Amino acid sequence: MARGLSKCGLLRQRKAVTLLELLLVVSVIGILAALIFPVFGTVRAKVELVRCTGQMRSIHASLASYLIDHDNVWPQPGVLTSTPAEDAFWLSTLKPFGAGDLKGWLCPTTLRTLRESGRKAESLHYLPSLFDAKPGTAFKWSNMPWLIEATDAHEKDGHLASYPDGSIRPFSLE
Repeated sequence: MARGLSKCGLLRQRKAVTLLELLLVVSVIGILAALIFPVFGTVRAKVELVRCTGQMRSIHASLASYLIDHDNVWPQPGVLTSTPAEDAFWLSTLKPFGAGDLKGWLCPTTLRTLRESGRKAESLHYLPSLFDAKPGTAFKWSNMPWLIEATDAHEKDGHLASYPDGSIRPFSLE
C-alpha cells in the first residue's frame, strides 16, 4: 500500500495550524487573562477578610468562655513591660479556651504584607482590650471592643474589632 493512502484508497490530508490561527488564539487568551487577573486580587482580599473575621470570632469565643469560667472577670495581664511577655500572657491564658496558637492571632492580610516586604510578624495582630478586675466590666459598654485589629489591613474596612455582642465590624470611636 502506498504511503498516505488509507484502507479505502483515499489520500489522508494532514491539517496544520496556520500562523494566523495561532496568533488569534494567543491574543484571545491574552485578553481573557487581562480581564481575569485584576479579579484575583479582589478575591484574595475577600478571602483574607473572611479568615481574619473568623479568627477574631474564635478569639472572642475564647474570651467569652474565659469570662464564664471566671465569674465575668476579664483576664488581667498585670504590669507587663514588653510586648512578647504580653503576647505570651494572652496566648497561654486563652489557649485552654480554644484561642489556638500564635497563627490564629495573626491577620492573613498583614502576614502577606509583611512577607512581601521581607519581614516577619513580631507580635499579635489582634489586641485584647484591658478592663478592670470587676465582674461584668467587659459588658458595661456595648461599643467598647474586646479585641481590636492592630493594623489597618483591610483598606476601606479599616481596623476590625470584636464587640461584646460577638459582632465583628470596623472600629469606630462613635
